[in-house]
Amino acid sequence: MLLMKLTDKLTKIFICLIVIVAAVLRLWNLSNVPPSLDWDEASWGYNAYSILETGRDEYGSLLPVVIRSFNDYKPALYAYLDLPFVALLGLNNLAVRLPDAIFGILTVLTTYFLVKEMFGRRDLGLLSAFLLAISPWSIQFSRFTHEGIIGLEFNLLMVLFFLKGLKHHKFLSLSALCAGLSLYSYQNEKLFVPLLALVLVGIYVKDLLQIPKKQLMMAFLVGLIISLPMVIFTFTNPGAFMRAKGASFLNNPVGVLNTQFYPARELADRRNHDYVGLVLDNRRIAYAKDVWGNYLSHFNPNTLFITGDEVGRHQPPGMGHLYLVELPFLLLGLFMLLNGKYKP
Repeated sequence: MLLMKLTDKLTKIFICLIVIVAAVLRLWNLSNVPPSLDWDEASWGYNAYSILETGRDEYGSLLPVVIRSFNDYKPALYAYLDLPFVALLGLNNLAVRLPDAIFGILTVLTTYFLVKEMFGRRDLGLLSAFLLAISPWSIQFSRFTHEGIIGLEFNLLMVLFFLKGLKHHKFLSLSALCAGLSLYSYQNEKLFVPLLALVLVGIYVKDLLQIPKKQLMMAFLVGLIISLPMVIFTFTNPGAFMRAKGASFLNNPVGVLNTQFYPARELADRRNHDYVGLVLDNRRIAYAKDVWGNYLSHFNPNTLFITGDEVGRHQPPGMGHLYLVELPFLLLGLFMLLNGKYKP
């Protein structure tokens, strides 16, 4: 409550200091930490350079919506964001990584405004921005080329402008614009953005019904026009689902999810008259357990607070993605949200 009583000038000083901290942690020695580019970073840099020089990517596609890369067909926005840096600095480590670092800094600033908009409290906004500025996962993903940070910033802006649009309707079109751009940033956004939009509409449906239809139609058209090229590519190009197929739990040629293991097991259960086994020990149960297990793995306390991700380039060295001291506050915040203490 103390910061609520501070002047606007002092609050601006605090947020400027937080952004400076975020910038130092993300920009210092960016060319060399982490050491060298990985294969994805090299691909982004080369495709940005190719588009800059020829208007085409490495496979000859003119102004592509999606970069084929290593046959994982990445949404192409990062390559376009990298164009001015490659043009100014040349094709080097710093130029390739700068867009992510800058967007990582912007997420800190956007978080302040979003939390302030949601709860009407500058102190919570400043605290949230500071925690994100020093967050291990945010620093990690801002210092090498990973499109997730770009998607995160557009998601934050989407929600921020949506909430503002409930009061000042012109912001709804900006929210739709950010939602559309997010689809071009990262593979997961193709699923996450529609779900996020549905959640926002579901929560604020009564408020949306009070908004003039002209404003709602304008926002819808903006989102549709921006997202249409990606939607067309996704449903007309066989390569669009290569990444999803490769990462899916169904793509498991060995182990309990393969096509030979469970038919044999079910046959044995039938011979042994093991009807409980037939119900519980079958492919459908295994699939459900695998999906649920994969989802819960994202909330594994050991991964979040102690060891970090199994993928080395996604892991802050020697620690988890979050500070252990944050755990009590996360639990308290979740409890207060579920009990309706704070409602966005």
